[in-house]
Amino acid sequence: MKIFNKIAIIMTTLSLQTYTIQASMPAAPASAASNQSEVPNTYNGQLIDSKSIINLGPQAPQEVQQVAAQLVAQHPQLVDALLGYDSLTGDIKPLMVKAKAQLAQDGIVNKSNWNYVFALRNSPDWLVKIAGPANRDENISVLAHHVSGAPYYYGRPLAKGDADAVLLEHLSDDEFDQEIKDQKPVINKDAHKTFQTISRYAYYLAFLNAQKQHGFKHVTVPETYLVHIPGRPTDVSDRNYMVVERQITGGPVETLTHEEAEEAETAIKEIGLFQAKRDDFWKEASTGKLVLLDMEQPNNSNPRDFFHKNRAKFEGNANCGLQHFRESFKGSIQEKQDKK
Repeated sequence: MKIFNKIAIIMTTLSLQTYTIQASMPAAPASAASNQSEVPNTYNGQLIDSKSIINLGPQAPQEVQQVAAQLVAQHPQLVDALLGYDSLTGDIKPLMVKAKAQLAQDGIVNKSNWNYVFALRNSPDWLVKIAGPANRDENISVLAHHVSGAPYYYGRPLAKGDADAVLLEHLSDDEFDQEIKDQKPVINKDAHKTFQTISRYAYYLAFLNAQKQHGFKHVTVPETYLVHIPGRPTDVSDRNYMVVERQITGGPVETLTHEEAEEAETAIKEIGLFQAKRDDFWKEASTGKLVLLDMEQPNNSNPRDFFHKNRAKFEGNANCGLQHFRESFKGSIQEKQDKK
């Protein structure tokens, strides 16, 4: 097939209007990053993206790598259930039901409503974190609407034409010819890669940078690793990797000192953290530090913007995080104590 014919057919599914991903909230306060170079999408000077991220940050110790090995060896059906979302237009409800049933059958308690967060019996010190299909589905919906030109709003159903636009965009001429010949879609798996799970590690790296820059004394995050799931392909996406975090011993946060609140707000602004309500913080028993527990990007993130490639989105996330934080801890922050 001639290339101009392919373009003509693709264009029948695309709206001619342009589309820009909207920030989660209005632009961040003036105290947020003031120019593009300050957007935290690097770690030790290296760009954080889907190609580089696996080689950035501390290497996972043997005990963390064993968590992934145990998951695959002891719970192979669970791995398939948790990572089974592979379609642009598939129904996610059966996948969620299947995963819930498999978790129960394997005697594993999921600590999240929309993701998969659990500890294995033989590795109680570590939490496995895998993005759920509802969150990944929203990622793909954002991408599909962006490619098709259809206006996006949160929760908008993904039309088949939107999905086709993404698939067609990724097809080579030979694949496109074969699709027409066979009258069935040729799925290019790159068309629906997501980085919702992966984002937790990206934010962890961004926090390490901010910690190095600001010398946080009161705020920290759990020790975190990005771990390949044995037997899966090695390209980085939510299909093939999971995040493993050290379990934190502590309790809910009742009040904050002025210094704790100040550092928390700095961290939120510096890394563009969206989720920063009271329940997203914990007071660590051993150190007394304030721990940020939820380092996941909002699910209305476009996979093509990973990581922090859309400045408006980054600023909107930071603004939302600050608003969440201030509203959640209103009346719970102690006054600044004058040094004597």
